[in-house]
Order: sequence, then structure tokens, then C-alpha cells
Amino acid sequence: MKKRISILLLIFVMAVSAVGWFYVVYAGNEKESESGLSIFFNPQMRRFVQIMKIIDESYYRDVSEEEMVNSAIKGMLKDLDPHSVYIHKDNDLENFNMSTSGKFGGIGFRVGIRDDMITVISPIENTPASRAGIRAGDIIMKIDTVSAQGMDINEAVSLMRGEPGTDVRLKINRFGDTINFNIERAIINIKPIPYYGMIDDSTGYIKVLQFSDNLSGEFADAMDELFYKNNATSLILDLRSNPGGLLNEAINISDFFLPKGLEVVSTQSRNEAMEMSFKATKPIYRGFFSLVILVDRGSASASEIVAGAVQDWDRGIVMGDTTYGKGSVQSVYDFEKYGEDMKGILKFTTARYFTPSGRSIDRELIKYEDTDPDTIHYQSLGGLERSLSGNGGIIPDYVFQERRITPVEIKMLQEQTAFVFAAKYIDNRKPDSEFAFSIPEDVIDQYFDYVREQDIDIDTLLSDSELKADAVLRLKLEFARQLGGDELFYRIMTQENYLIQKSRQLLRNASDTETMLQRIEEMTNN
Repeated sequence: MKKRISILLLIFVMAVSAVGWFYVVYAGNEKESESGLSIFFNPQMRRFVQIMKIIDESYYRDVSEEEMVNSAIKGMLKDLDPHSVYIHKDNDLENFNMSTSGKFGGIGFRVGIRDDMITVISPIENTPASRAGIRAGDIIMKIDTVSAQGMDINEAVSLMRGEPGTDVRLKINRFGDTINFNIERAIINIKPIPYYGMIDDSTGYIKVLQFSDNLSGEFADAMDELFYKNNATSLILDLRSNPGGLLNEAINISDFFLPKGLEVVSTQSRNEAMEMSFKATKPIYRGFFSLVILVDRGSASASEIVAGAVQDWDRGIVMGDTTYGKGSVQSVYDFEKYGEDMKGILKFTTARYFTPSGRSIDRELIKYEDTDPDTIHYQSLGGLERSLSGNGGIIPDYVFQERRITPVEIKMLQEQTAFVFAAKYIDNRKPDSEFAFSIPEDVIDQYFDYVREQDIDIDTLLSDSELKADAVLRLKLEFARQLGGDELFYRIMTQENYLIQKSRQLLRNASDTETMLQRIEEMTNN
């Protein structure tokens, strides 16, 4: 027993030494370094070692020193904020490294922590999760047979990923309703720009799914084709269901919209080395063009940086639903460089993102700091001096919330009725791509008959004109996806989507942001 206690004390001394070294690296001065080393004499740390000693001697079962230390680290980080985690299990480390690439096996959505629960940030388009009906804001209650209560992000991701072709069962809480999903895993390939094109003779459209390391080059090509080849004079940038990505790509995309020298985003931290201001580095693309950015509850991180900067500088209009509110900087510290026996990754929050007007983007950190809600009304900086709200996330200039889908629609998505019907019809009839633009009424009737054959009662859906129209649109888009891929899907979607059509109204012959704001006021009053 004395030998084990000595080992514990040795571990403690090594840990204190590591903490002291960590302070030297991040503090950058002798005073902070001495503060880190003085932890050895801290009564709270002595109490920690004493508790480890008591557990080692008297707990009812044997617990390894590694298990105790890992649990203590994870518990400490969990109480700090929802974004800081310690990754040490082999499968979690593998998943963390896999997530930094653009290709991985899973079901296709991003998750975060909200109110201490694993929550879907956004499903990735054209993946098993999006086809099954997973939505932004869904709370994951159970993964297969394992409760997700108190689970951290890496544990959840580890359980949901697996071999392509295998199934994962999810129990979801959606606004109080419990929904069960059985989703087949697949290889997830993420293309940052699945589509761009002209909405009409003057309005360009670009859909961005994530801010990956090759985004800005593809974005520049898309902009050149829209504005130089097709003579666009305005742009709709669709960042809905975009969970973010790389900060430098958010800056690069903002460069297209803001004059050189204007701040895009800043970071604030207790550590002065982490406090930075990022500014636009180029003139506005083509001098000036009217701009609308579309966002929703699935827009997070880098998406919020771009939308926040455009809104703060009165450079364009933001439309859609209030964004997720993920605006913090995580630094990664890999212990494995000190030896395989030290393997583990610390990902911890070192700074927060603020928009140019001073709004904190991160909603969860405001809660964890146990401070009053940010009720300050900020002002835009581009000359219009309009009032902007804080308290995390980006509130659009024109707020539009998608309606909640009904239980019948959820069941149809779970059974993937549109996907299966379209696949069978295409296999039997071999229609061309034009079929998706105008599906004959008899085919629509066949589809609803097929849905009934799946024991789904759709009488209430068919009696509601809006619900029926949405069901037909989902079928049309599914035919488009299977007949013509992303190109045909987005050609139809952009002509049918409510927010995109509203954006066209705002942009038509609008020479500045003030004109579009006046049009929003007229639309709201009417």
C-alpha cells in the first residue's frame, strides 16, 4: 500500500511540474511561472491528493491512479464550460483525429452541448441524418442503449460513428416530443460549396455547407463566374445549417464583402496572447454589391462570424432564424509528444469571439459564467446606427422561423418514403431530369398511396393545403436529387424556397443596405 501511495504522490509531483511548465508556456513571464509552480503548496491541491489516497486505501473496489486522474480532469473541465474536454480513450482519440479531415464514417450531423445536453447543431445535407429527418435543436437522449445524459461530445461522437452499413438507434427529444430514429451509417463526404448559380438575371446564389480549408478558393471561382460571366449585381449567401469550421476561412470569405481594414471579429481572453483582432485584408469584391445572408438555428461559429460582421458594418441583410451561438476559441494540447504512455488531448476554451460592435457570439459561455443576460443594445457601425441585440448568436434583420413538422411528417421522414418511392419509380420508368420540375398528378397520387401502404395515416396531411404542398415539394426535391444530384436539387430548391424568394424581393434594384431595411419594414408592417 505504501508503494501505491508513493506512486500517487509521484504522479502528483509530475502533474504539478507539468502545470508549472504549462504556465510558463502560456503566461510568458516569470511571475506567472512562479504562480504555476506554487500550486504544489496550495491547500486545495493537497486536499485533492489526500482524497486520492483515501480512495486508494478504502474504496470498495480497486481504482487505478490513471482512472482517478482522468475522471478528475474530465469533471473539472465539464464544470468550466461545454466546449472544454479531455480526450484519452483510444476510440475517442481516433474520432477526434478523423473529424479534422473532410471524410469520415457516421450519420451526418454536427453536435454541441446546450443546457448540458448533447444537441444537434445542424444535419449535413444529403446524408443519412438529413434524409431521416434529424433537425437542428434535436436533443439526443439515448444512443443505442446508452443514455446520453451527462455525456461529453467525444463520447457521443464515438458511439454514433461506426462501420458504414451498420445502424445506430437514436432517441431524440424535439420540443418535448420523443422520437426514435434508426439510421444507417455511411461514409460522409463534405463538399464546402455543393452549388452556386443565378436565381434570376441579376441575383447570384452560393450555398456554403462548411468553412473547410479549401473553401475560399472555390468561393472565389464561384464569385467570378456569377459576377463576371453572368453579370450578377447582387448575392444571396446561404449559410443555413452551416456549423462553421476554420477561422481563417471565415476571414477570407468576409474579405469579399468588407472594405480593407475593417474588423471582422476579435477574440477576448484572460491571456493577453490570445487577444486578437482580425481585419479584412482586401478591397470589397468589385467595389460594392447588394448582399443577403441566410442563417438558421444550425448556423454556428464561422457562419456567425461572417453574418455578424456583415450585419455590424451595415454591409448587408441577415435573414432567417437566430443562429446557434457557438463563438469560442478552443486550443488543443497533445500530451502524446511526451511519450505514448502520456497520450491524451486537452481541448479547452482560451478565448471568446466578439463581433465588431462588441457582441459576444457564444450563448453557452454567457450561461456558464453565471452572469446576467446580455441585454445591452449595440449599434451597427456602418453609418446606419441601427440597434443590434446581444446575449449570444446572431439575430437576423428579418426573422423567419420554419414551422415545426408534424408527427405524420416525422414518420414519413423516418420511413424515408420520398427517397424509397423516387428510387423505385426511377428504376422502373427511367424518367429524364425534366421530370422533377413538374411531377404529374397521377404520380403524386401513387406516392400518397405508397405512403398509406407503409401504415402511415396521412388523411390530416392531405386535408391541409400547406402540409400537402410541402410533402409534394419534398418528393420533387428527392426526384431532383436522384435524377440530377446537387445541381438539379438546388435549381429547384432555390425557386421554391420562401426565404430565397423574399431575398430576391429585397435585392431587386436595391443600391444599398438602407433600402433593403426599408423594404423589410414594409414587409413586416404588411
